Amino acid sequence: MKKNVLAEINRVREIMGVINEQKVKTVVGQEIVEGPMSRVLNDLIKEKQGELLKNWKFYITSNSGSIFLQLANKETQESSKKRRFIENPATQRQEINLNKPIVLPVSIGGVGLFEGLNSYEDFNYFFNTNTEASDKLKKQIQNLKLNIEVYSVGGAGKIEIYLGDNNRKNRKKYEPNVFSLEDGVPTSILLPLTEGQGGNSAAIEVNKDTLISISSGNLASYLPFLTLRAPVIETEPEIPDVFARDIVFKLQVTDPFEFDSPDITENAKNEIKAGLDRLVGKLEEEGAYEQYINSSIKGKDIIVNAYSSIDAKSDEVGGGDVSDCSPGGTTTRAQYNLCLSQKRAETIVNYLKSEFPEIFGETNLIAKGMGELESPNSVNEPYRLKATAEHIKKYPELKLRLGQSFRNPPQLKHSNENRVATAADRKFVINMPEFTITKFD
Repeated sequence: MKKNVLAEINRVREIMGVINEQKVKTVVGQEIVEGPMSRVLNDLIKEKQGELLKNWKFYITSNSGSIFLQLANKETQESSKKRRFIENPATQRQEINLNKPIVLPVSIGGVGLFEGLNSYEDFNYFFNTNTEASDKLKKQIQNLKLNIEVYSVGGAGKIEIYLGDNNRKNRKKYEPNVFSLEDGVPTSILLPLTEGQGGNSAAIEVNKDTLISISSGNLASYLPFLTLRAPVIETEPEIPDVFARDIVFKLQVTDPFEFDSPDITENAKNEIKAGLDRLVGKLEEEGAYEQYINSSIKGKDIIVNAYSSIDAKSDEVGGGDVSDCSPGGTTTRAQYNLCLSQKRAETIVNYLKSEFPEIFGETNLIAKGMGELESPNSVNEPYRLKATAEHIKKYPELKLRLGQSFRNPPQLKHSNENRVATAADRKFVINMPEFTITKFD
């Protein structure tokens, strides 16, 4: 009897992509972990924003007469993109307007968040009676990564610098917040990690003659809500009169979209139907279809993530043929691709709602455009160049003239007719809710 049960469990798991031979999974404390415990965790994260960002600093650099700002974490070797200061004639200062958020990845391990949860009386029973689950939850929290977004409040947020004389009178205005170029300025000084609009300032000593004043205003931070996963405990299956099976299903189609379009291909439609047919067939085979739809799908939030490929220089101004994603002449490729990925996610949501109402008709499908998906095949190159002497020498086969506009050779393999190298990056992913089937034999 045991041999037959194990064979069936392994067969189901192989079909659904779950590899965990001869183990029964038990989800522990799902309601409390993914509900109130997750909410408390997010409250604790808000309290510890400053500690989470303590290793991130502002650095000022220069190149070819331009001044740049970069946020970097030298401990983790992570950094934001460099942003160039632009001269404002009205204020005689150089400034950066944050029309696009600065994203700062941080690890939330090591700041006492698990200990904070453990101190809540409401969670005492869970932690005292589920030792293995508690250990798994602790490891999960320690390994969590969080992207904090620093954004402009009301479109008025900016960072300004002003070059002045490095004398005691000027330094005294900013003391004790005077730093060297190498040390950088801590984020805790210039970023008010609240919902307020405060302003802050510091100074950087460039050399014995020059002092840079740096100030920020109308900035705030956005903290995405983190939901903890209920720990899963694996045990050897008993000789069952009763045993459990997990159904885990990911709906994913690679290259489902037409190039530079939110429209989905006929092949993608066929793959979506085939994937859902496999899920429905397995659930019906187990006699659990209605239970799964009613308990795990109806009324639930399910996120549809969609992506765009990188087929041009991300910070280059200009987009593609989707007019709604190119509202003005300052839209970058990255901004355009973020918009395009959002429209692709919306297309998938609408398609699933209209074509599979029996599954998704009463589900809150959430379209989430993830922007550019970087891969080894990404081509982060400009489409067109102005021919220089170096280009003429490098590409003799093109027979270029000085100053002539020409198609960048790395882009040639990415023509509209044969754009296959980054096809796999144009995708969507839906993680369907997990479901445990209890079977009686």
